Parts: sequence; C-alpha cells; structure tokens
Amino acid sequence: MNPSIKIYADENISHGIVHGIRNRGIDIISCWEAGMISKSDLEQIEFAKKQYRVIITHDTDFLILHKKGISHSGVIYIHPKKRCVKF
Repeated sequence: MNPSIKIYADENISHGIVHGIRNRGIDIISCWEAGMISKSDLEQIEFAKKQYRVIITHDTDFLILHKKGISHSGVIYIHPKKRCVKF
C-alpha cells in the first residue's frame, strides 16, 4: 500500500506552489494541466473525486460545499495570505 496523497490544485493555486509541491515528490496535477480552467466548483470536485485526488485551494466555496454535504475526496484549504510551501 502506498500511503502517498494525490493532489489536484484548482485554478487559484499558483504555478509556483504546484511546482514546489511536485519538486518534493508529491503527486500533484493542476487544473490548467487537466484542462479544467473555468469549470464550476462542482465539476472540479467531480474531476478530483474520479482521480482520487484531494483538492488544494484558496477558495472558501469548497468549504461551503463540504458543509453542504457534497461528496469529495478531500479539501485542503490554504488561506490566501499563506502561500509559502515549506516542509
């Protein structure tokens, strides 16, 4: 069993954050790499769910959808002012 997390970065996550995470050996795909730019939040959730990926976002709308009970593979919310990747 591989305990690694798979991440899907929505469009408000910068290329730098995506590359920083990827450079640390974490499986991450961005919405622009997946051809999902400008898709709705529900479409983003469905894409991530089908890929078994956790969404990483600065968008509080995903937290609202979670509270409404929308099924997803996980949401990592990063406050927009906290954009530094450190391990």
